[in-house]
Amino acid sequence: GVMGPVEFFEERSGVCADYAVFTATALLAGGSNEAYILIFNTTRGWHATAGIVVNGTLYVLDQHPPLYEWGEYTIHVFKPVGNKMQVMRIKLDNNGLSTIEIWTLSPEELESWLSKIQ
Repeated sequence: GVMGPVEFFEERSGVCADYAVFTATALLAGGSNEAYILIFNTTRGWHATAGIVVNGTLYVLDQHPPLYEWGEYTIHVFKPVGNKMQVMRIKLDNNGLSTIEIWTLSPEELESWLSKIQ
């Protein structure tokens, strides 16, 4: 299973999903009011990564730098295969309570979808 953020921090190792959950949690703890976890299939199998939207642009924070904008990430790091991916948005309200929303969409729809929900 996926480790919690504290367990991942203590272990200092894990799989991509562990890193994605830890990174999303760190973004929220660092003052962002929302973070994303993206889950998609690649030619090497399923992959999970964290993301953040800044000024309407989705940036991917994967296990290995550098930081990429989603379109560049799909060219230089992992190209999604198949027509479905899951996108989780974790949002904090003014009281610090979180909600998680989950969508299934195609990798090509991601950027236009983000512009609709912002």
